Amino acid sequence: MTATNPLPIQPSLELPSDAPPVLVFDVETNGGSPPLVCQLAFVVARDGVVQEGSWIFQLPEGESMKPWAFNVHGIRLSTCRERGHAPRPIIEYFLCKAHEVLKAGGLVVAHNKGGDVSSLR
Repeated sequence: MTATNPLPIQPSLELPSDAPPVLVFDVETNGGSPPLVCQLAFVVARDGVVQEGSWIFQLPEGESMKPWAFNVHGIRLSTCRERGHAPRPIIEYFLCKAHEVLKAGGLVVAHNKGGDVSSLR
């Protein structure tokens, strides 16, 4: 990862260290068809520590935010344009974290499995 697009995950809570790792994630979209992810958020509970990350994504030029989607998540198109990150490195980082959790015998849990997984694809 580059210094211009940092992917920080900060510890936020201590948990028992003998629990299997768990990654829980959720995405928000622009409400289009096909949906475009405008936010990815996840937490990883592993080795007694919870780490969390949440990123706003850039949307492709010419795309819009559907009013009903904004009413659900409150993310404005201007926020995506002004503060959004390129999606690819963040999704790759997220997938690495998910593979680490699965390799360690843990679980990956989606808030909305069908919608969240298909949106990330």
